[in-house]
Amino acid sequence: MSAAQVKHALVELRAQLSPIARYLYLRRLQLEAPPTFYSLLSACTQEILPDVYTPTVGEVRASAAAVCVRRSRGDLTHPALAGVSALP
Repeated sequence: MSAAQVKHALVELRAQLSPIARYLYLRRLQLEAPPTFYSLLSACTQEILPDVYTPTVGEVRASAAAVCVRRSRGDLTHPALAGVSALP
């Protein structure tokens, strides 16, 4: 993680014009470049926290049709499902 990457991410974030756009940018950054996201959040907590916490998140959820950022962040597994190809 370089300081230049974090600085670039901050410039890109500040270019977003609405809280929803800032949230979506940060969410994409979190999914695609987690080290950059967390470094940026750590370096600029007071500026960024309102965009990753309510009320921005509430506003995004209220207009969920505009939000198309859905990716799995991991798989759920359980030892009892070992060898199971499909759930009933």
